[in-house]
Amino acid sequence: MKSNGTKGYAAPEQFGGRGQTDARTDIYCLGATMYHLITGHSPAEPPYEIKPLSYWDVSFFGTGIEQIINKCCQQDPEARYQNCAELMYDLEHMDEMDLVTKQKRKHKWIAFVASVALFGVGVAGMLGFTLAKNGAVRESYDSYLNQAKMTTGSENFPTFVEYVQDAIEVDPGSYEAYDLLLSRVEEDGKLDMETEWSAIYRCLNDKSNKGSRTNESYLLASSKEDYTDIQLRMGKLLFLMSDGSNENLRSSVAYFDKALHEGGLENSDDPQEIQKATLADCMGRIGLYIDTLNNENSAFTEAENTYLTLWNDMQKLMDNGIESMGKRAYGIALYSRVASMIVTYHADFYSNGVTKDEMIRMLDQIENALNATSSTLTASEKNQNFGGIIEGALNNVNAARNQISGLGGVN
Repeated sequence: MKSNGTKGYAAPEQFGGRGQTDARTDIYCLGATMYHLITGHSPAEPPYEIKPLSYWDVSFFGTGIEQIINKCCQQDPEARYQNCAELMYDLEHMDEMDLVTKQKRKHKWIAFVASVALFGVGVAGMLGFTLAKNGAVRESYDSYLNQAKMTTGSENFPTFVEYVQDAIEVDPGSYEAYDLLLSRVEEDGKLDMETEWSAIYRCLNDKSNKGSRTNESYLLASSKEDYTDIQLRMGKLLFLMSDGSNENLRSSVAYFDKALHEGGLENSDDPQEIQKATLADCMGRIGLYIDTLNNENSAFTEAENTYLTLWNDMQKLMDNGIESMGKRAYGIALYSRVASMIVTYHADFYSNGVTKDEMIRMLDQIENALNATSSTLTASEKNQNFGGIIEGALNNVNAARNQISGLGGVN
C-alpha cells in the first residue's frame, strides 16, 4: 500500500477518508514494518503491495511469522488482530504456530521476536497498550501453570518443572509458580536433593529472565509476604525433609534468616506471623548448633550450657505443635527430626542438666502425636506413604528410648 506522504506505512482505511483509524491501523503499520525488516522490500514503494514472506524466501512457507504478518496486513481491518494483546500473544507463541519446523527455527528467531516485541511496546505506548500487554502476559503465565498442573506423576517431574520455569520467566514476581513447585515437592514428605531441590534452587536463583537480578529478588519486590512464605518453606524442606547433612543444615539457616530479616517476619505483630518467626528462629539456631557440633568446633562444645540451649530450642518447637508447621508432612518430619536429635545427643543433654524424665516426656509427646496423626491419615496421604514416614519417626523414638535407658542414675 502506498504511503500517504509520510516515510512510514499506511493502512488501506487511511486513504480517501474511508473508515475510522484505531489500534488495527497501527497493527497494520507494525506488520508492514516487520515485513520490510525481514524481506528488505518496502510496501510504501512500488509495487505497493505485501506478498507472503515465502514469495521472497521459500523457507518462510507455513511459518508462524509469515502467518502473523499476513494477519497484521489484511486489507479488511476486521480480519486483522483486533488489539495489541492478541498480536503480542501470537508473537510470544510464534513457535507453536509453526509445528513442523519450530525446533529448527527456534534459536534463529529469538532475537527477532524480542526486537519486534520491543517495537510493539513502543508503538503501544501511544495507544494505552500497557494494560493489554499485562493481560497477555497473565494469559501466558496462566497457560504455563495449567500445563504444569496437568503434568502429573514422578516420571514427568522434569517436564512439570519446565512449565513452571516457563511461567516464572514470563513473570518472576508472581507467587503461584513457586507455590505450585514447592507444593508438588512437599506432598510426599521427603526431599530429593538431586532432582527436586536442584529444580527449586534454579527457579529461585535463575537470572536469565532479567539479566543481573535473581527471580527471588522480583518476588521480594512484588510481595514480602509471598517471599517470606517461600523462604520459610524452603528452609523447612532442607531442615526437615532432607537427609540432615551439614551442608543442608547450613543452607536451611540461610533461608530462615531471609524469612526473618528480608521478609520482615521478625517484626510482625500478627499472632500467626509471630509463631512462624519463633519456628524459623528456633530451627535456624538448631541448624547452626548441629552444624557446629558435627564439625567439632571446640569453642562451641566447651561453652557452658550449650546443649541445654539446644534442648530449650527443641522444646520450643515441640510446644508449638504439629499444626504450627503448616502442611502435615512438615509436622511429621519435625517429630522425626527431634527424636533423631535425642538419639544423637542424649548423653550431652544429660551431662548438661537435661534429665532422663524430661527426655522421656518429650519422646512420649512425639509418640502420642504421631499415633494420633496416623489414625487420621486421609486416603491421599496414605497413597503418599505418610504411614511409612510415621513408622520411621516412631523407630527414631524407640531408638532414643533405648539410648536413654543406658544413661547412669535414676534421672
